[in-house]
Amino acid sequence: MVTAVSVLTILPIAVYKSIPVDQREELPNTSGFDMYEVVAVIYWASSILNPLVYAIRMQAFRKALRNLVCKSTEPTRVTPLHPHTMP
Repeated sequence: MVTAVSVLTILPIAVYKSIPVDQREELPNTSGFDMYEVVAVIYWASSILNPLVYAIRMQAFRKALRNLVCKSTEPTRVTPLHPHTMP
């Protein structure tokens, strides 16, 4: 699933980069924005989509993410390490 999302987000920029430069400049620009900007945003969306796919598909990832984001109401107790007790 993650591989499929990665391929779908990388494929547009790969196709765009495979078009020769002189032909890229001839692409219609009727919408008011550059085609490269569109495929770059799709490529960057992979950074957002991959963690979402992991969160949806993997329970352990959801739990770890929840522990990272949510604060515990109970303080965690840390036992101090005394240098003179170390072997």
